[in-house]
Amino acid sequence: MRLNQEKIEKAKNMFREIKLDKCPIFREEAEKVLALLERMQPYPFAYKSKEQFTRQVVVEYWAYYDSLETQLGAYPQMSRKTVFGEWFVKKATDPDHIQRAVRWLTEKGTDHEYVILDLGVAERARGYSQGITSAFSAGKEELK
Repeated sequence: MRLNQEKIEKAKNMFREIKLDKCPIFREEAEKVLALLERMQPYPFAYKSKEQFTRQVVVEYWAYYDSLETQLGAYPQMSRKTVFGEWFVKKATDPDHIQRAVRWLTEKGTDHEYVILDLGVAERARGYSQGITSAFSAGKEELK
């Protein structure tokens, strides 16, 4: 994962805060995700797919902005499952909002591709095999 620094610099205001005026929905989450990823450079986690990257970002977002780790340690007499459930229902940012923000930030070929994912070998191999399958299917149709 790498950040498109040129686009990020253009999105910063005079206080060096990231402001994504063109983001149609989940703007606050998108700005926070981008700021979080910028703080985490170089990105410390390995990922094999866009989905796995997105899940990791959701957890990091919760830990940084929604105080997940503090909440889990705040009530030692309660089970972590119970504490997490209470926190998730009452205080956590909706994971769907964070996921949509990540999807918007990583959308290829757009003027808002702020995050560039370096997909793993497995993801590229899957795309390659789908291409071969499509070509093979097209060849079968020609033989009929």
